[in-house]
Amino acid sequence: MENDERWPVADVLPLARLLGVPVVFDVFHHGLAPSFGERSVREVVRSAGETWGDGDGRQELHFSTQEPGKRPGAHAEGIDLDAFDRFVDEVGGLPVDCILEVKNKEQSVLRAQELLRSRLRPGRLRPGRRWRGDRGRLAVSNRRIHRRSRNRDV
Repeated sequence: MENDERWPVADVLPLARLLGVPVVFDVFHHGLAPSFGERSVREVVRSAGETWGDGDGRQELHFSTQEPGKRPGAHAEGIDLDAFDRFVDEVGGLPVDCILEVKNKEQSVLRAQELLRSRLRPGRLRPGRRWRGDRGRLAVSNRRIHRRSRNRDV
């Protein structure tokens, strides 16, 4: 079950718990329909993570940004690296799979990988960052398949 601009996370979480299904947190749609007041994205991701059981695999979340000039909620053609960098600052270190919801998935995944690799180069990781890429915790994928057993971490 996933939040969107019509169903904020605050509404999706209780329903998912009732049904016994995991919540796929979508950060873009959360920005369009924010819930939980002052809670950080990291805290909301952790709340969604509590719905994931052992048999569900690793928690999945979705990342995208707004396509300029389109209706609110329309996914961008490609990855916005500045927005992705900020997102990694928020959720880095959490054991999650990040699915990019963009039109040019392959190119965007390669750009995201390069950004993540650059954070691991000596002198590039800024103090205070929570990213733990050396432990392979944040994986970026170009697949929209929700079954971990078939999802390839990139």
